[in-house]
Amino acid sequence: MLKAIPVEEILSAQGVIIDVRSESEFAEAHVPGAIGISLFSDGERAEVGTLYKKSGPESARVRGLEIVKPKLSTFWIAFEGLFKELKLNQPGDEILKQAFAIVADRLMHETPTDDVASLIVQNPKVHERELIFYCWRGGARSRSMAMLAQLLGFNSRVVTGGHKAFRAYVQNYLDAPEYPFKICTLYGLTGAAKTQILQQWQVEGKPIIDLEALAFHRGSAFGQLGFAERGRQKDFENNLFWQMQKLAARGEKFIVVEGESQRIGYCQLPNRFMEAMLDGIHVKVDRSLEERVEHIIDHYVKPFKEEAVMQEAVRALDAIKRKLGSEKHKELALILAQKNYSDFTRELLVNYYDKLYGLSRAPDDFYHLVINGASDWEKIAVLLNG
Repeated sequence: MLKAIPVEEILSAQGVIIDVRSESEFAEAHVPGAIGISLFSDGERAEVGTLYKKSGPESARVRGLEIVKPKLSTFWIAFEGLFKELKLNQPGDEILKQAFAIVADRLMHETPTDDVASLIVQNPKVHERELIFYCWRGGARSRSMAMLAQLLGFNSRVVTGGHKAFRAYVQNYLDAPEYPFKICTLYGLTGAAKTQILQQWQVEGKPIIDLEALAFHRGSAFGQLGFAERGRQKDFENNLFWQMQKLAARGEKFIVVEGESQRIGYCQLPNRFMEAMLDGIHVKVDRSLEERVEHIIDHYVKPFKEEAVMQEAVRALDAIKRKLGSEKHKELALILAQKNYSDFTRELLVNYYDKLYGLSRAPDDFYHLVINGASDWEKIAVLLNG
């Protein structure tokens, strides 16, 4: 008999989480850290769904089994090797994750799976690892995979209510009247190195959530530079929830984030999270104009190929043409064409970003503390723990 796991226990569960929905469902949003193994492609899922509406659940179930049967055979062949071959001497979840990633790739491309066995150790600790399956509602897709895993000797469970229930749990958590910690927010003009300060603190183990990293965007007109993919709202929320939960489980009494507008690229912060930022601790990062120009050149220009920098800069400059005005836009475009990045950055800061920030600049009494860089963490710690 299949065991179930409620969504609120996923975070603390020990094992490998496996998403068996279609590729597009997984891409839109999934449980953080989950491995995607699609039983149905997007087209197959649409076909079964259409059949369900037109002919009823029985016809859809039969067609679903026809589609899944060869894939389950592939899965079976791949993981029979779990208990038969000894190729490595490192047990644990990482081996299982590698194996499942290969199986997922093989199912997508319909190629042999013989190399999976070489990733597996014949060790009781591996065999005892739990496999947690989910689909959209916790129905046939996840149950069929969990049953197969049981036949192969795995301890497996199915997420009650599937990803739909997980999403509801995430939204309820993000909308809760009270969070289990206070939020400390770093504010400062563009180029003040707020993100890099947060990243340094994160490396040091401080309670940080990098909202821009979760949104795959730097939060400005030039914010897509350096990110190969665009953020997706549901996945952004899932990952924000996941990090909040982890920090709460650590017993953190406050977390530190960067001050953002509600929209970060293609993602939007939950209303309640924005309220918690405004109700929390406010820290200003103060840097000179020249320090900010140097920082932007170091982090937005030097790390990337010149072609990519120019292409993104032209696109972003055109996007703010109306706000700049035709004359200023023309002037900046000329400076950019000359590849004079320092003057371009300085002019853009003075004539656009600083004015934009000034429209909503908070009074001095809004801030609880002013800092200059990552070395000022102790000042924040004293403030928050005082």
